[in-house]
Amino acid sequence: SRGTSTGSLAVITNTAPDPDLSYWPIAVGEAVNVVAGSGSITVSPSSVIAGSTNTITFTYTAVVDVANSFVKLSVPSGWTAPSSVIGSAGGVTASLASGSTGSISVASASGLDIIVPINSLGANNAIDISYSNATSPTEVSSYTFTAATRDFSSAYVSLASSAIVTTTEGATNIWSSQITVSSTDQQINPSSMQFGMSELATDNYDVGLDVVAPPAPFAPVQLDAYLPVQNEYITRLLSDFRPLAESVTFRFSVRADASDFSLSWDPSDLPISFTMAQLKQVAPVSDQVIDMKTVSGASFSALAGQYYSFEINLSPTVPIHLSPGWNMISIPGIP
Repeated sequence: SRGTSTGSLAVITNTAPDPDLSYWPIAVGEAVNVVAGSGSITVSPSSVIAGSTNTITFTYTAVVDVANSFVKLSVPSGWTAPSSVIGSAGGVTASLASGSTGSISVASASGLDIIVPINSLGANNAIDISYSNATSPTEVSSYTFTAATRDFSSAYVSLASSAIVTTTEGATNIWSSQITVSSTDQQINPSSMQFGMSELATDNYDVGLDVVAPPAPFAPVQLDAYLPVQNEYITRLLSDFRPLAESVTFRFSVRADASDFSLSWDPSDLPISFTMAQLKQVAPVSDQVIDMKTVSGASFSALAGQYYSFEINLSPTVPIHLSPGWNMISIPGIP
């Protein structure tokens, strides 16, 4: 070599050729942080109804090997402030995307920022960041969620592109409710499903209303929940809106191979026009029918290798089940 140098790893840059050398020399300087500002971000859904409440999923994909780094996602003003409390308004969680390998720590919120520590993530691997129970502004517009990355010691640098969510004009006659699926294993993040009605909805997949669920995980399944839909390309939803009707049935499936799980909901979210709101276990076959107007949850046992199937039946009337022989029926009235 042509001498030695001490100090940090250098940026290699070409200089003028040395006539005494048969190669180009290098200049020594500060090391470049290849993590800060690297990677890409996508969002689903990219369009929601103004003023509606949804779960927004952001996917960060690494373009280089990342270790001991952070991803920050800044929520624009007017949206629900992110929260570190899972299941709350704006609750944030993070997980490795399907097929990706690596290690991440628990997502947290600070002001309007969502922060996910990355322990290790290889190039072309990804993480999903869920921003749940988030209400969008009532103004129709496009909103930019700025993404940035940094390593353990440097400052954040914004990614070359950001995630943009557009709000659109929606129906005035709309309602939604939510089912939260929680494992008894506290290390497993809860999952939420949204269901409701809108004059803009159909019985199929509706862009801007319905939210697509991630692909089914590989066995053994810790916790998986989705609403099925009949569509050529999409079969799993996290949010399912239906057209306005006097009665409606929503179906959803849950799988938990090792740990028991519970379903929870807020009875006050259900419209008062539906005097009957029943949760029924369809598979494995069960006679259990739960009145969703009077209770707010139910528990179920783990079932290895098989999905539970449930129905939510909403209608303005209550069915009367009669048995052969005499039946006693009580009708309320005012004396």
